[in-house]
Amino acid sequence: MRFLFRLLLLVEPACVGWCGDLEISGTAGFGSVWGEDVETQTLAFGGASFMLKIIRPEVKIDYEYVPWDRKGRLHMIGAGWLIQGSKNMRPFFQFGWTWGFERYHVQGTFPGRLPGDLPIYVNRNFTEILHGPALSAGFTIPFRREMFVRPELRWKFITPGPMMMLLPAVSFGWRL
Repeated sequence: MRFLFRLLLLVEPACVGWCGDLEISGTAGFGSVWGEDVETQTLAFGGASFMLKIIRPEVKIDYEYVPWDRKGRLHMIGAGWLIQGSKNMRPFFQFGWTWGFERYHVQGTFPGRLPGDLPIYVNRNFTEILHGPALSAGFTIPFRREMFVRPELRWKFITPGPMMMLLPAVSFGWRL
């Protein structure tokens, strides 16, 4: 999370002069995940979003940290097109792709592969890569001049697995 925040601080000054619009927001939500490779469960998540408009539609990048009941914690980064209205309360639709990784540690003694084999001691870190399509829809509601709140519903279909996530979320952010 610190890395993402530092990256945003470096990229933001360059984008303000170059981009037509720039938004930074913090996101939190509570949803569910189900699928072949994971137990059906509810989970809370947090993250950050970065949106810039170079051309229409806008490009939105999302980071999410998901502490779920699997081997490790899931870090996801998604990028997609954000299509939204230009009125005061702006409905939007976003479609894109999400990538994630889950790191976990295995340590212990395991039996050999064949009968009579010696036990095997394992002390190793593993990383599993996940990816898939992502959709979201909701409203961007401005308050004050440069601040906004964005309630949304996020849907992700990630593999290997397959697994599906349905994540209602709320973002609070600033328009620069």
